Amino acid sequence: MKRSTNRIWITQVVPAAGGRRLKVTFRDGEASWAARAPDCWEMKLPGFEPVTCSPYSKVRRGALSSETGAVYLKKFLLRGWRDAFKGMFRTSRAGRAWRGDLLMEKSGFSAPHVRCLIRPAGFFRSESMLITDEVSNAVSVKKRLMDPQYGLAAGTSRRFAFLRAVAEAAARLHAAGICHGDLRTNNILSRETGEGWEFIWLDNERNRKYRTLPRRKRNHNLMQFNTDREPSLADRVCFWRAYARAAGLTGDDRIGTARWIRNRTRERWIRHGFMK
Repeated sequence: MKRSTNRIWITQVVPAAGGRRLKVTFRDGEASWAARAPDCWEMKLPGFEPVTCSPYSKVRRGALSSETGAVYLKKFLLRGWRDAFKGMFRTSRAGRAWRGDLLMEKSGFSAPHVRCLIRPAGFFRSESMLITDEVSNAVSVKKRLMDPQYGLAAGTSRRFAFLRAVAEAAARLHAAGICHGDLRTNNILSRETGEGWEFIWLDNERNRKYRTLPRRKRNHNLMQFNTDREPSLADRVCFWRAYARAAGLTGDDRIGTARWIRNRTRERWIRHGFMK
């Protein structure tokens, strides 16, 4: 057994089916994950159900008998031989997602609470798994904007107030030097609190923190948000104005950034057949 560089985490190697060994990383005081790891890896926990996800992952949701609340098991699958090759020299995809979630947590931003990281022991790495708590009472920004049941009808003051809150949250993220790996509306969960809106950041596998966020990274994030087709033009203008104000963008920087985002978004939409 060895301690990871973060003192609250412990890594342990445990035997699994087929004579393989699994490397399990869990929080200090939660050693039960070492015993659960083989069944989690095989996705054999009773009562866990499949969740729709990308073709390069498997996700199950369910509750553990010893705890309240649900957890998600997400197994990252190989996307091809390149993944297998890269796995010999860098951290697994689940490991990078684990680091990204902890980066957000340490920087004061909300992300899914990580419970356990599992990957095969040994030099040759393939699949990997991350286990997180379910984020309760939260809905993606994308779904909240698209579905009328959430009370954000187009053109209403409540909808624009929500978009301003999203923009201000993105500006705070960038002010902290963090570039999100994929800043799209379905990767931001939202829930309303007594003090306003809270945002929980998903898909943190490729997040990076800089002393000062490079302009190109900031612009790329803003382009990712703008590439989503759901927000209307009025929504986009509201978001952009609120972001520019919160980020302190003025003059040529504000105008140049807006043009760059518009042009890159158009190029992507043309490439994907959304417009001519």
